[in-house]
Amino acid sequence: MKPLSWLLALCLCPFLQSCRRGQDYAGQIIDTKGTYPCFHGDLTVEIWNASPTELNYTVADKHAKAGPAKPAFKEGQPWMICPERVGFVWIYDGANDVSTVELDGKGGSKFVSSQVVPELIRAAPKHFLDRLPAKLKGR
Repeated sequence: MKPLSWLLALCLCPFLQSCRRGQDYAGQIIDTKGTYPCFHGDLTVEIWNASPTELNYTVADKHAKAGPAKPAFKEGQPWMICPERVGFVWIYDGANDVSTVELDGKGGSKFVSSQVVPELIRAAPKHFLDRLPAKLKGR
């Protein structure tokens, strides 16, 4: 009887595992490639290889998907994305820019860069600021 119970348990494991709820990355720092559901699936951040040495990302809600036309990150640089709230993320490109992407919930998006608005960095969440290089924190 025991071998039959083990066989049944082994057969059911994949099904039980797939029913498990995935991790929610709301408010967390994302710094590796992948697809990240946030705010119970109301926002998704996706990062992938755009080329062998470059990465790109999109931010999506139920109405829109937005991301830069050209690859945003260089492989090996310390980039990061922080979904602060539904429709709003902070992005550090790993070099010299902090930006935000805001989805308006109607299919539109707005990108703001610290290259254009230097005081933008001061509004970033503390745990995001803490990971920025000192040269950017002084802006």
